[in-house]
Amino acid sequence: MNTLLPALRVGDIDLVVGLLPERPLPVEFQSELLYEDPLVIVVRRDHPLTRQQKVDWISLSGYPMVLPSPAASTRSAIDLFLQDQGVSIPRRHLESMSTLTNVGVLQFTDSVGFLARGLARHFAAQGALQILPLELPKLTMNIGLVWMTDRRMSAAQELVRRLLRETAEMLPRLTADTFPVPAPASTAFQRPAGVW
Repeated sequence: MNTLLPALRVGDIDLVVGLLPERPLPVEFQSELLYEDPLVIVVRRDHPLTRQQKVDWISLSGYPMVLPSPAASTRSAIDLFLQDQGVSIPRRHLESMSTLTNVGVLQFTDSVGFLARGLARHFAAQGALQILPLELPKLTMNIGLVWMTDRRMSAAQELVRRLLRETAEMLPRLTADTFPVPAPASTAFQRPAGVW
């Protein structure tokens, strides 16, 4: 969002769709929440934690982690939550903002990661990841729109806003809560031996 707001300010773009910041935006911007996507804990399909009868927060302690970078709005909330659960950030961890990098590392290592539930369900349905049955209360990704307060929107921009709102309203029906997503019977992904 930090790189898009200056472009919005100077008129290079008309509307931003993305992760809304936790802090209120300056008065020159207006925003609208489209939907909230809670964070979930994910691991590769055949991860040792997926075979445990009961997974608790302390179970995560022995594994590397894939975390958002310290600049990410969700990182401090994740760190505080883990601290409250008695889980320390391991020395072996990856800090990355790239979803594809994070998923790739998770697929081929014993790392534990954090993804938005919608993305996690997608990768679980593909057989790449599995969602662990641990709740992260109040850790959500707030996805919304941002535009300039003093600029009148064109008919095309209003149409885009309306279509995004309608799509966001349909999301609960499209992604009905199927937690946890069942793992497919077979997978095309194989973890190389000796990797983390």
